[in-house]
Amino acid sequence: MTLGCALVQKSNDKDIPNYVGEILKQINVRNRPDLHFRNLSKSRQEETCAKMGKLPFKYFAICSNKRNMRNYDNPKAASKMHSQQWFYNFLVRLLIERVTAAVALHSKQTFGEHRCVKFIFSRRGGHSYSQTKAYHEILRLQSRAQTTVLRYRVTVWSVMHRSLIDVAEHDLSAGLQIADCVASAFYTACDDLDTGPRYLLPAQRLKPRMAVEAGKVADFGLVLQPNPYSKQLSTTVRDGIIDESQREIFSYYGFDFGKKK
Repeated sequence: MTLGCALVQKSNDKDIPNYVGEILKQINVRNRPDLHFRNLSKSRQEETCAKMGKLPFKYFAICSNKRNMRNYDNPKAASKMHSQQWFYNFLVRLLIERVTAAVALHSKQTFGEHRCVKFIFSRRGGHSYSQTKAYHEILRLQSRAQTTVLRYRVTVWSVMHRSLIDVAEHDLSAGLQIADCVASAFYTACDDLDTGPRYLLPAQRLKPRMAVEAGKVADFGLVLQPNPYSKQLSTTVRDGIIDESQREIFSYYGFDFGKKK
C-alpha cells in the first residue's frame, strides 16, 4: 500500500491546474481534463513524472509491505484506537510527521515563525475522515501529556490546525491528481501483481523534487514500513519479505538493507 503527497507553497497553489494542464498537453492526452496515472502508457507515466520532477513541489511517499501483517494482532493498540481504519490512519500519521517537519523548517527559515499547512485528502469510499481527525487529536493529547508510544518522530503540532484538514474529489482537484501520481509511481516501482512487471523509471524521475532531511530522501521523502529494513531481506517473496527486485527502488533512494543474517 502506498500513500503519496505533494507539498506546495500557498503562493503556487493557484497554478496547480495549469501544471496539470501542461502535463496533459505534453503527453498528448486531450480527451479528458484530469490526470490519471494508471490510465497512462508506461512512456507517458515516465514523461509525466519527469515533468513533475521540475515543478515547485516537495513529494512524499509512504510504502507499506502489507504481507508481513498476515495474522498479526496488537490487542493493546486495538483497545486504545477504536477505528475500523487504523492501518490507514497509522500510515497517514507517518506522512504527517514528515510533512509537518518539512513545513516547520521551511516556514521558520522563510518567515521567521511556524506557519500552518493545509491537508487535503482524496475522498475514498469506505473511509471516515472524521476518524482520521479523531486519531490525530488523540496523538495531540498524548504529545501534550508526553505519553506518546512511538517517539522516533512526532508531529510538529505548531504547524497543524484541525480546521485545516479537508477532503476533496480526486477528479476535481489538480493537487490530488499530482499526489496520486506520486503514490502510483512508487506503487508501480515495487509491485508486480496489480500493475504488471515493476517499472522504476516514473518513481526515479521524481528524485529532483523528493523531500529530503539532512540531504537524504530515505525515511523522509520516501518511507518503507516495516523497519528495520534488514529484516525484509530475502531472495524470494515469503512470510511478508520483499525480494531483491522490490528493494531496488528503495536502494535507489538511499535505503541500506545491510546483509541477510
